[in-house]
Amino acid sequence: MRDLDEKLNGLLATAVNAHQAGQWEQARDIYLQILALQPDHADALHLCGLIAFQNGDFAGAGDLINRAIAADPSVALYLENLGRVAMAGNDHAGALAAWQKALELDPQSADIRSDISGALLGLEQGEDAFQQVRNALRIQPDHALALMNKGLALVMLGRVSPAIAALEKASEKQPENAAIWFQIGRLYQQIKDDEMAEVAYRNALKNAPAHFEALNNLGNILHDQMRFEDAIAIYRQAMKINSRQSDLHSNLGVALHESGNAEAAIDCYRTAIDIDPDNAEARRNLGMALLQSGAYAEGWAAYEWRWQTRHFKPVLRSWKQPRWQGEAAADKTILVHCEQGFGDSIQFSRYLPRVADRVGRVIVEAPAELAGLLGRIDGVFRVIVSGAALPDFDAHIPLLSLPYVFATTEQTIPGMVPYLTADAEKAAFWKTRLARRAGEKLIGLAWKGSSAHQRNRMRSPGLAAFAPLFGLAPGYRFISLQKETGIHRPDFTGQSERLEDHTSQLHSFDDTAALIVNLDAVVSPDTAVAHLAGALAAVSCIALPANAEWRWPRDGRTSPWYPGATLFRGEPDGDWASCVAGIKRQLMNLGR
Repeated sequence: MRDLDEKLNGLLATAVNAHQAGQWEQARDIYLQILALQPDHADALHLCGLIAFQNGDFAGAGDLINRAIAADPSVALYLENLGRVAMAGNDHAGALAAWQKALELDPQSADIRSDISGALLGLEQGEDAFQQVRNALRIQPDHALALMNKGLALVMLGRVSPAIAALEKASEKQPENAAIWFQIGRLYQQIKDDEMAEVAYRNALKNAPAHFEALNNLGNILHDQMRFEDAIAIYRQAMKINSRQSDLHSNLGVALHESGNAEAAIDCYRTAIDIDPDNAEARRNLGMALLQSGAYAEGWAAYEWRWQTRHFKPVLRSWKQPRWQGEAAADKTILVHCEQGFGDSIQFSRYLPRVADRVGRVIVEAPAELAGLLGRIDGVFRVIVSGAALPDFDAHIPLLSLPYVFATTEQTIPGMVPYLTADAEKAAFWKTRLARRAGEKLIGLAWKGSSAHQRNRMRSPGLAAFAPLFGLAPGYRFISLQKETGIHRPDFTGQSERLEDHTSQLHSFDDTAALIVNLDAVVSPDTAVAHLAGALAAVSCIALPANAEWRWPRDGRTSPWYPGATLFRGEPDGDWASCVAGIKRQLMNLGR
């Protein structure tokens, strides 16, 4: 017996050395030799199970480690590793059970208590996880994994700031731990601190270059900062790790699209859809890219997938009445409901007369700011302000689905303007208030869009970019159409001498329309003001970024949506100088 023990001990030592040296196959063969001599050898069973675990055989690992525990139930380490096998297989309950038994054997182990907190986090038991991690840190205050789990528990409890503090402390203890840096990045990204999130993700990638989630998230941050080429490079790096991730192809497509490469973007969106046909984000994005490229039929159809996306699902209306499909229904009342921003509603309200041609009555649900304006469109029976009780109706349709229903092509866009009209009494008020002197040119000016728009920084030049216009002769009077800001805001400083502000009198787009019809021209970026001017058939100069949204043609100076508008484009690097210079020349030729 003594000779057998000595032989087994020698074999075990040799196997452990091979195991630690990464020679797993050799180590396993020796463990199996031990088990052939002593089938219930607990250490050999346990270590053989670890090799199975390291090779990704979770079921085999669990079986071998359970046999080790049966052979010797007094060893906490066996139960600890059994828990780790269970966690790797996302069996949080199994891991918790194993670790709780291990804790009975070793109640002063900070490692085990930290592991238990991880299992509880997986079971979404944030408060219990927090208590376990506090116990672990009482035993070992600098326990890095416990600090990380403390941060994750605090996130689950809605305490983001202390969570970041805990995770950053963990990173000080283990600066090489990519998982900790990744969690820090996620939290900073959650609170919109992209600068710190980028630092954290880059630290994660320094320690784990193949960390797919860190690469994807970093790419998203770079995209949001409009650093498109950087984002594209990161997405391509992530694709080398996992090229079958549908969202990654979609994200790459967005970055390519935003950088002006619509054709490559379309290819990415199609690949994303091939991988996951239910990827609504990719389908919606494909729709917008196709529409910008002039492929209207496929584009409108793909754009209907917007209702399955994260952004639109919460605002999807669930009425008992059916969706109107464009059929003639002379005895029916159709509800058309605005679904997106003011500019979208203005642009696509041109379809309302076409709806009226096919049905008995058209009711429109719209924001209060648009109610008066849309109520004067031919064929609109009644406008209901959003949030008010709706009258009876037979069917409904979202406003931006009308181009799809009417099978719109570039040649069949309802381009007749004006399709909106100003209130005569309000227009008379503005004519008196502006008190135009002989020979004066009145120019309406807006310089930025809503700050809530995700592309606002790209599409908004800002007032300073338009400053060269104020070099025009004194006979040009500039009238602010920028309702969102007044002359007391910082971006107005130094410009108020040439820029008149009457925006305190603009309470709705009805008021703005009445002001615009008294002007000689409107200058605006891609905002609701630009759409309003176009819909009123006002002479307008639209300042677009180099790569504008899908509603504007990719090339040329004219738009099939707004025949009275002239399009001017900024540079790819975000410089607006040449764009504004072109607008200035256009204004100099007014009336010639």
